[in-house]
Amino acid sequence: MKKYLSKAGILLITLLTSGVISAQEPSIDQLDSDSAVLRYVKTMNYEAKKAPQWKFFYLTQGDEWASYFNFSEQQQASYQSQQQPSKWIKTDLNHDGKTDLLVSGYIAKKPGDWATATFKVLVFLSQPGKNYIEANILPAKTEKFPTYIQQINIKGNNYLKINHWLSQNSPGDLPFISDTTYYSSYWDVFLNYHQQGMRASAITHINYKAMEDKEGSYHALDIDLISGKKTNMQIIVKGAKQKEPDINRARLAEPLWVHMDTLIRSSYVTGIQKGDTTLCHPDEHSEALPVYLSITYADGHTETIQDYNSGATYSMATIYNCMESIIENVFAQLQRRQELMSSMISGAIDGALSF
Repeated sequence: MKKYLSKAGILLITLLTSGVISAQEPSIDQLDSDSAVLRYVKTMNYEAKKAPQWKFFYLTQGDEWASYFNFSEQQQASYQSQQQPSKWIKTDLNHDGKTDLLVSGYIAKKPGDWATATFKVLVFLSQPGKNYIEANILPAKTEKFPTYIQQINIKGNNYLKINHWLSQNSPGDLPFISDTTYYSSYWDVFLNYHQQGMRASAITHINYKAMEDKEGSYHALDIDLISGKKTNMQIIVKGAKQKEPDINRARLAEPLWVHMDTLIRSSYVTGIQKGDTTLCHPDEHSEALPVYLSITYADGHTETIQDYNSGATYSMATIYNCMESIIENVFAQLQRRQELMSSMISGAIDGALSF
């Protein structure tokens, strides 16, 4: 089976839980105070019956984290000096000449009620015409801890720094994870910026594997980028009780690969090194199932990631979602092909039996 996949043909599952909203007064350009931004967010989201929780949305103040961690005054001063958070930021994220809005806040029964607080980083991103798309870019796993935003400039370009405060795995760990990000118009998500830049060597092979349960069920995608065959990738699915996996073959389209190549070669993760494998967020007490990603380069070296956090960074989450979308798309095409064949057979039988 020969299938050509392109970005237009796959459903990209992103970190953004979003909806399109129409521009209302005041416009984002007119927002100039905390109270105005807070009123704007509530206006865009609050519905008495469907979304009453937005009545209790509050802006972060930048010091909420102190209530979550038992630090000395010296430690608190040190961590505070490492951050210059903003409650909200107006900027042009997608470079369309229109102003976008980022807001750091939380929903709780009352201000400072951390037992009920759910944190959010909201993005109001301009669309064609006067519409905006609203998105929460915080992964669900981090929404119970404070997250702060800050706009920084690197080599003349503006980036969004996101600090996620999380429980420490060991006493020596920082109590927060910092992501320096930028908005990608192609992928429609935020990606990580790394000063290392792109790896020089070309990618020759990719193997992605996602575990589905503790018994050993998984689905996987294997891409051979130097294959001269008509198909250059395999979609593999195996249940825990299956002796042999189910394998379907397809071909990755060049236009999509150009963007995937840039994304993968520009993405880096940090974690615990175990041989040639980087372990991301391993937690022996967690029920999280790992994702495996192995990248082989033309210079002969292979990088392997074992990720228990379903995306240790925004870029890695986008890579995993792209792999999942390719798999989903192949099965959707197989389903359509099967339905077409069934329809043709049914039509042929009806024709043969007609009088």
